[in-house]
Amino acid sequence: MGVIPCMHKNLKSAYHPEQFQQSSPELAYFLGFLWGDGYLHKFPTTGQCTVSIEILSTDMAALRPHFDRFCKWLWLPVIKKKLSQNTFSRIYSGDRAFYQYLSSLGFLNKEGSQAKVLEILSEKDRPHFFRGLLDADGSIGKYKGYCVVSFTSEYDQDWSSLYQFCESIGVKPHLDKRENVRKNGKTYRHSMFWVGGESDFHKFLDAIYGSAEQDKIYLPRKYAIQQEIRRRVFLGLGGDVFNRDFKAAHQ
Repeated sequence: MGVIPCMHKNLKSAYHPEQFQQSSPELAYFLGFLWGDGYLHKFPTTGQCTVSIEILSTDMAALRPHFDRFCKWLWLPVIKKKLSQNTFSRIYSGDRAFYQYLSSLGFLNKEGSQAKVLEILSEKDRPHFFRGLLDADGSIGKYKGYCVVSFTSEYDQDWSSLYQFCESIGVKPHLDKRENVRKNGKTYRHSMFWVGGESDFHKFLDAIYGSAEQDKIYLPRKYAIQQEIRRRVFLGLGGDVFNRDFKAAHQ
């Protein structure tokens, strides 16, 4: 995403530590989303610390009410990028205590274990962590002929928490590791954790989104994709409904 500029120095942002004292579905979702699409940065010259999330503006509009519960954010409402026709928004905080708290949970090394984050969440709230992770950084589509839910990350990503979650709900996950040589000659190494096959696909999504209609804590765009794929599978039309992120991640 790039370095967050030092701007609006006269404004204050602060996280709300009381909201992190007790597990809740909304806290679990926020931490999962932040793990997938959040960014922590410390400026070496000034020592300033920032926590930020940058996503599509339409997604930010839908999720901002949930995010605001945990921090008084500074924000950039409109960001345009040269290679994209989409508009993005960024929320960020310069609260050092917030940065340090998230660092203590492992957010500085998101290739590592999520165990410390999950420890502060109750067992019943943990599916919301994975819902947030899926909404931020997961994909729903078709792979190897299967309807799948997938997560793509670093080659040596620690997937142990997702393995444990899958075991707890009775689904069998798969892990693919790949090395692709790009046109510029550089090698791109990544791993993909996925759950597929009609039974496991539905079981995983039921565990993730089962309470979504009641609690309203989800990304509408991603939720609509899984609803449409499942509708088509139920009607025998196949699951050929893809989001652009899924296509890009698995080419």
